[in-house]
Amino acid sequence: MRRISLYLLIGILVLMVGLSCVWFWNIDQRDEETLADEPIAVASSPQRERLRFLPTARGCSRNGYVQGYELPDGQTMSEGGVGYPSKRRTRSELKKWLSKASQRVEQVDQYENRFKEKGKRVVALFPADASGKELAIITWYGGGNSFSFIQAPSLDLALEFEKSSAYAY
Repeated sequence: MRRISLYLLIGILVLMVGLSCVWFWNIDQRDEETLADEPIAVASSPQRERLRFLPTARGCSRNGYVQGYELPDGQTMSEGGVGYPSKRRTRSELKKWLSKASQRVEQVDQYENRFKEKGKRVVALFPADASGKELAIITWYGGGNSFSFIQAPSLDLALEFEKSSAYAY
């Protein structure tokens, strides 16, 4: 009986924490919507960037994560990280991924990412997919078991996002 009571108490606490998170998220979203209606004096402020790249869904697994964003015009983009069991497999998968590019725009071997870590950065354009949309992808690989990426509907958007402070996490 004590064990059931303990499980019930833990379940109620988890439910309350979850509901609180949703409530705070909705308050944050309302604040952003209110701010979106107001003119912003500084064009490059972090709040403006957060509004331009509105975080939507996030998916996580043991192999990585993807964070989706919605743009004011309804387009979507994403950023994330992909991990593999070994460095060799990571390099192989990244090479396979980049081999599908229609054009490599830039490759820098010692590029400093947003965490001040150095690694290989590749900017590439990919042909239209089944939906007819071309993609621009920026990848960064620091030599470990994972690489990160930014995927956007245009090269300008991908580069703008990379320079911004709009990352959800």
